[in-house]
Amino acid sequence: MKLPHRITIQAYTESGNEYGETEKDWADYITAFANVRMIKATENFSADQEQARVDLTVRLRNRPWLTAQHRIKWKGNIYEIAGPPVDVDGTGRFVELACHDLNKA
Repeated sequence: MKLPHRITIQAYTESGNEYGETEKDWADYITAFANVRMIKATENFSADQEQARVDLTVRLRNRPWLTAQHRIKWKGNIYEIAGPPVDVDGTGRFVELACHDLNKA
């Protein structure tokens, strides 16, 4: 299976700052090869605001720790993972993620 794209998987982390306070933020976890396919792009106009949404699938080698609690960064855009990874061929070697664009228009 060809995996021509490079993605970054991000995890939500907590860390202490210089004042001893806990800060929560997204951090790059790993970079991986993947096959990214755009499924749908839509635009809605309501209340004088334009809202765009991009849906895509990301196929990559299985990572047992990967859940919908992570998110994907690809080509400067951030995508939330919509559900659990799906085993695409029944072998557990590759999984597919349904993702939605988090960047607002």
